[in-house]
Amino acid sequence: MMQADLSEKHRLFNKAVVMEGSCRQRLEALAHSFLALPTQQMRLAALIHRDINTLSEEARQELIRCYQSALPNQVRSIIQRGIRVGELRPIDACLASFCFISLVEHCVSHHGERVLPTTAQKIAFVLDLFFAGAVDKTQITDDEERS
Repeated sequence: MMQADLSEKHRLFNKAVVMEGSCRQRLEALAHSFLALPTQQMRLAALIHRDINTLSEEARQELIRCYQSALPNQVRSIIQRGIRVGELRPIDACLASFCFISLVEHCVSHHGERVLPTTAQKIAFVLDLFFAGAVDKTQITDDEERS
Protein backbone atom coordinates (compact mmCIF):
# COMPACT_ATOMS: atom_id res chain seq x y z
CA MET A 1 0.00 0.00 0.00
CA MET A 2 2.74 2.44 0.95
CA GLN A 3 4.82 1.60 -2.12
CA ALA A 4 1.83 2.13 -4.42
CA ASP A 5 1.09 5.46 -2.73
CA LEU A 6 4.69 6.59 -3.07
CA SER A 7 4.79 5.54 -6.71
CA GLU A 8 1.70 7.65 -7.37
CA LYS A 9 3.26 10.61 -5.54
CA HIS A 10 6.45 10.19 -7.58
CA ARG A 11 4.47 10.60 -10.80
CA LEU A 12 2.57 13.58 -9.41
CA PHE A 13 5.59 15.43 -8.01
CA ASN A 14 7.70 14.70 -11.09
CA LYS A 15 5.49 17.14 -13.03
CA ALA A 16 7.15 19.95 -11.06
CA VAL A 17 10.62 18.54 -11.77
CA VAL A 18 10.18 18.48 -15.54
CA MET A 19 8.15 21.67 -15.95
CA GLU A 20 9.64 24.88 -17.28
CA GLY A 21 10.18 27.70 -14.82
CA SER A 22 12.43 28.95 -12.08
CA CYS A 23 13.48 26.93 -9.06
CA ARG A 24 10.95 28.87 -6.99
CA GLN A 25 8.13 28.20 -9.47
CA ARG A 26 8.93 24.50 -9.60
CA LEU A 27 9.14 24.14 -5.81
CA GLU A 28 5.89 26.07 -5.56
CA ALA A 29 4.23 23.63 -7.98
CA LEU A 30 5.56 20.65 -6.03
CA ALA A 31 4.38 22.10 -2.70
CA HIS A 32 0.99 22.86 -4.21
CA SER A 33 0.72 19.26 -5.47
CA PHE A 34 1.59 17.96 -2.01
CA LEU A 35 -0.83 20.27 -0.21
CA ALA A 36 -3.61 19.39 -2.66
CA LEU A 37 -3.40 15.72 -1.65
CA PRO A 38 -6.16 14.34 0.54
CA THR A 39 -5.18 14.55 4.21
CA GLN A 40 -4.79 10.78 4.46
CA GLN A 41 -2.21 10.76 1.68
CA MET A 42 -0.30 13.70 3.16
CA ARG A 43 -0.12 11.95 6.52
CA LEU A 44 0.98 8.60 5.10
CA ALA A 45 4.57 9.80 5.31
CA ALA A 46 4.11 10.13 9.08
CA LEU A 47 3.11 6.47 9.20
CA ILE A 48 6.25 5.57 7.31
CA HIS A 49 8.38 7.52 9.79
CA ARG A 50 6.52 5.98 12.73
CA ASP A 51 6.54 2.36 11.58
CA ILE A 52 9.72 2.10 9.52
CA ASN A 53 11.63 0.28 12.27
CA THR A 54 8.98 -2.42 12.62
CA LEU A 55 9.65 -3.71 9.10
CA SER A 56 12.20 -6.26 8.00
CA GLU A 57 15.49 -4.76 6.82
CA GLU A 58 14.68 -5.59 3.20
CA ALA A 59 11.19 -4.06 3.38
CA ARG A 60 12.55 -1.04 5.24
CA GLN A 61 15.23 -0.37 2.62
CA GLU A 62 12.71 -0.71 -0.21
CA LEU A 63 10.28 1.69 1.47
CA ILE A 64 13.06 4.20 2.10
CA ARG A 65 14.10 3.96 -1.56
CA CYS A 66 10.50 4.52 -2.70
CA TYR A 67 10.05 7.49 -0.34
CA GLN A 68 13.32 9.11 -1.41
CA SER A 69 12.43 8.63 -5.07
CA ALA A 70 8.94 10.06 -4.56
CA LEU A 71 9.85 13.23 -2.73
CA PRO A 72 13.37 14.12 -1.48
CA ASN A 73 15.16 13.15 -4.70
CA GLN A 74 12.73 15.21 -6.76
CA VAL A 75 13.05 18.26 -4.53
CA ARG A 76 16.83 17.78 -4.64
CA SER A 77 16.71 17.69 -8.44
CA ILE A 78 14.89 21.03 -8.53
CA ILE A 79 17.35 22.55 -6.06
CA GLN A 80 20.37 21.20 -7.96
CA ARG A 81 19.08 22.80 -11.15
CA GLY A 82 18.52 26.05 -9.24
CA ILE A 83 22.15 25.93 -8.08
CA ARG A 84 23.41 25.09 -11.57
CA VAL A 85 21.67 28.07 -13.18
CA GLY A 86 22.59 30.48 -10.38
CA GLU A 87 19.17 30.90 -8.75
CA LEU A 88 20.51 29.42 -5.51
CA ARG A 89 23.94 29.67 -3.97
CA PRO A 90 25.98 26.46 -3.83
CA ILE A 91 24.56 24.50 -0.91
CA ASP A 92 24.14 20.84 -0.08
CA ALA A 93 21.09 20.05 -2.22
CA CYS A 94 20.26 16.91 -0.25
CA LEU A 95 20.11 18.75 3.07
CA ALA A 96 18.23 21.65 1.48
CA SER A 97 15.66 19.24 0.04
CA PHE A 98 14.94 17.77 3.47
CA CYS A 99 14.68 21.28 4.93
CA PHE A 100 12.17 22.28 2.24
CA ILE A 101 10.11 19.13 2.81
CA SER A 102 10.16 19.71 6.55
CA LEU A 103 8.83 23.24 6.08
CA VAL A 104 5.97 21.96 3.94
CA GLU A 105 5.14 19.09 6.28
CA HIS A 106 5.09 21.39 9.32
CA CYS A 107 2.50 23.58 7.62
CA VAL A 108 0.02 20.70 7.81
CA SER A 109 0.62 20.11 11.52
CA HIS A 110 -2.14 21.11 13.93
CA HIS A 111 -0.37 24.37 14.70
CA GLY A 112 0.45 25.01 11.05
CA GLU A 113 -3.20 24.60 10.12
CA ARG A 114 -4.21 27.16 12.78
CA VAL A 115 -1.62 29.72 11.75
CA LEU A 116 -1.82 29.14 7.99
CA PRO A 117 -5.38 28.00 7.20
CA THR A 118 -5.20 28.26 3.39
CA THR A 119 -3.00 26.48 0.90
CA ALA A 120 -1.89 29.83 -0.53
CA GLN A 121 -0.74 30.99 2.93
CA LYS A 122 1.15 27.75 3.50
CA ILE A 123 2.94 27.95 0.15
CA ALA A 124 3.79 31.64 0.56
CA PHE A 125 5.19 30.97 4.05
CA VAL A 126 7.30 28.01 2.93
CA LEU A 127 8.70 29.73 -0.17
CA ASP A 128 9.45 32.98 1.65
CA LEU A 129 11.19 31.22 4.52
CA PHE A 130 13.11 28.89 2.20
CA PHE A 131 14.23 31.56 -0.26
CA ALA A 132 14.52 34.66 1.94
CA GLY A 133 14.94 33.33 5.47
CA ALA A 134 13.41 34.83 8.57
CA VAL A 135 15.37 38.05 8.52
CA ASP A 136 13.47 41.33 8.76
CA LYS A 137 14.54 43.12 5.59
CA THR A 138 13.44 46.50 6.97
CA GLN A 139 15.84 45.99 9.88
CA ILE A 140 18.70 45.22 7.49
CA THR A 141 17.96 48.38 5.51
CA ASP A 142 17.86 50.47 8.71
CA ASP A 143 21.13 48.94 9.94
CA GLU A 144 22.81 49.55 6.54
CA GLU A 145 21.68 53.18 6.53
CA ARG A 146 23.21 53.72 9.99
CA SER A 147 26.57 52.28 8.87
